[in-house]
Amino acid sequence: MEKKREWTLPAAGPVVEPLICAGDQTLASLTVPEGVEVLGAKAFSQCGELRVLRLPRSLTHIDMKCFEGCPLEDVYYGGSAEQWARLEISPQGSEGLLAARKHFAGGGAVSPLRPREDRGGDLLERLRGILAAGGDGRLHIAAPGLCVDGVLTKPGDMTLLIFPEGATMLIDTGHAPNRSRAMEFLRGIGLRSLDYMAFSHADLDHVSNAGEIGDYLYGPGGGGIRHFWWTGQRFGDIVPAFIKFLRARGTELDLRVRAGRRFWIQGVEVQILGPTEEELLLDPADQEIRNSQSMMMRFALGRASYLTCGDLYAAQEAAAAARCGEALRADVAKSNHHGCFTSNTDGWLDAVGARFVFSCGNDSGSTALVRELRRRGAACFSTGCQGTLLFSLSPGGGCEALTQYDGEMRCIQRVN
Repeated sequence: MEKKREWTLPAAGPVVEPLICAGDQTLASLTVPEGVEVLGAKAFSQCGELRVLRLPRSLTHIDMKCFEGCPLEDVYYGGSAEQWARLEISPQGSEGLLAARKHFAGGGAVSPLRPREDRGGDLLERLRGILAAGGDGRLHIAAPGLCVDGVLTKPGDMTLLIFPEGATMLIDTGHAPNRSRAMEFLRGIGLRSLDYMAFSHADLDHVSNAGEIGDYLYGPGGGGIRHFWWTGQRFGDIVPAFIKFLRARGTELDLRVRAGRRFWIQGVEVQILGPTEEELLLDPADQEIRNSQSMMMRFALGRASYLTCGDLYAAQEAAAAARCGEALRADVAKSNHHGCFTSNTDGWLDAVGARFVFSCGNDSGSTALVRELRRRGAACFSTGCQGTLLFSLSPGGGCEALTQYDGEMRCIQRVN
């Protein structure tokens, strides 16, 4: 039998890259040296024998699924319990880290976490007012906070657009485990009909709540869904069943949305930048292909613009940047693939040049991405850190950003 090893990570800067030691079945004990600040996504995931972990006081972030699938028993931390409580630990895949015994070396005094004012009710009231008034001349992008206490899976993507004269578009519906939050948001803003609905792609964390939302909008007092946009991606059962539901109720269906299309909605130019016909011919059974077949949409109101591209991976980002060029430029952009390390490359950030970038998830998406965006002078947001988000674009190029919680990039769901 192979002897299990103890390993001290070599000192190589403040950030440990994603996947650096994932799946190592020989690793029983790991020491992370002082000076390391960030442990990247999935860095040690699925290390099936890793039971002892030693972490430095310098550590500030443990990203998504860093120790997922590791049977951790003891965690030794170089700081105090109070300092441990301030670490940013992604809820995704952290169950083992949460359950392990903690041993604290102690450390200097640290101020307690500051309670955060919850402005969620004010945001819902503002959205209700905009809808009731039939718009206010601006383009609004609302990303609801979908995190549910005790549910540590990613909540998925769901965004609502309100156009200058009050027309509405829902893009994606979030993940089934977070359905209660999605429905609370729609009810909370008084939304009972949609002018447009679109799915970026067919993954469960983007389409799982379609049936529930459809039943709600077509239920008593509802006005239904006027138009539905879809690429025709050949994957899964949820979207075909939902299309059948909509067809029976007379919704206008556009089921072959492709790159090159242009629409105008109440003074907003909507450009479909992807996928292309050729990209839709690839087999979506492969997750990277499936995510990279996402519908890419750019919305422009005068001099202000918004870009949303689903879950594009890095290779497709490069292809889209080469194909679309300046058409990708946007003031506000939703990060690709929930801000994950698979996406949002430097080349993509160069091509988009957004001043505001937000992620839909239950954490920041990626600490490295947050640091890079800040270096570029862009403002960073995440539903997993700041709850419900609202971006309001004016024709002259202005952008207002409002958040449910303050601007600190710390997780709403604390697991430490």
